[in-house]
Amino acid sequence: MKLCNLVLMLVVVFMATMTAQATMVKSGSTVLFFDNYESPAPGGLLDNGAFPGTWDHDDSTLSTTTDAASPGPHSGNQYHQMADSGSFRYTLARFASQNSGTIHVELMYYPKSSLENPEVGSEFAGSVRLLSSTDSEILGIQHAHDDEAKTGSGQQLGIFFVREEWNKWEFDYTVTTGVSTAQITITNSLGVQVANANTNNNVAGTVAGLQFYEDPRVTGGPVFYDDVPEPASLALVGLGGLMMVRRRR
Repeated sequence: MKLCNLVLMLVVVFMATMTAQATMVKSGSTVLFFDNYESPAPGGLLDNGAFPGTWDHDDSTLSTTTDAASPGPHSGNQYHQMADSGSFRYTLARFASQNSGTIHVELMYYPKSSLENPEVGSEFAGSVRLLSSTDSEILGIQHAHDDEAKTGSGQQLGIFFVREEWNKWEFDYTVTTGVSTAQITITNSLGVQVANANTNNNVAGTVAGLQFYEDPRVTGGPVFYDDVPEPASLALVGLGGLMMVRRRR
């Protein structure tokens, strides 16, 4: 009896320290893509750490894991680094194509204060894009030169990133054919900021990728991405109930 209670208590403590950490793409409660950047080892390519889903690159030296002390990970021990490359480059998280439902994306983004946009025009620091099954851009959200979030078509969203801190970045997009809107949420020291962004024409009516895109005209990189931790509170509640039942017996 005492042994069972002890085991349950240890499980609860273990679950309390666990987090659902990942750059994550979900459709409802179904996880389509998950990577917490804890593998491969620091300096390794983002090619075998995702489950479900896979990584795709157009430059084998661009996007790696790192455990650098500065700026340091948002959670865990490692995070995602996109280095300066001198040309447009991307890293793409691929997942099972979806033709219905609401797609939810969540990740952390860290822009350095040293990032510079020399022409102060169309350049951007970090950019995250939703792609269709034909790799057409449905929606691209950019960190513009004045730290405002804007779409690739130039729509200013009136919400802002903060440099030298981790910004939580979320997308909510209901899959549809044609033009629609998506909700963009940025959470940082300015608070929780929400805006609706106009999408491009989703001819395919699908979503199948999340692309991290780099503008070579911006110097002072790299930029960093990490996962969003979520305490496993439901598991704690369930196990707490089991302990109460055990005690009554």
